[in-house]
Amino acid sequence: MKAFQSSYEGQHVYLVVGKQQIMIKELAVTLINQINQSREANLAIDHNRMKLSDGLNTYT
Repeated sequence: MKAFQSSYEGQHVYLVVGKQQIMIKELAVTLINQINQSREANLAIDHNRMKLSDGLNTYT
């Protein structure tokens, strides 16, 4: 019974670590997605700034 219990505890620890690794991977993916969205938003802002600047230059 003792051997079974320690084996079970070892598997439980492995499962907890596995779940934590999955959670860390999910967090990493979420962060990467947020960084990419931020980059896309910044590119859109820069693009709009250039269009606005070009528009202002044509009227001045």
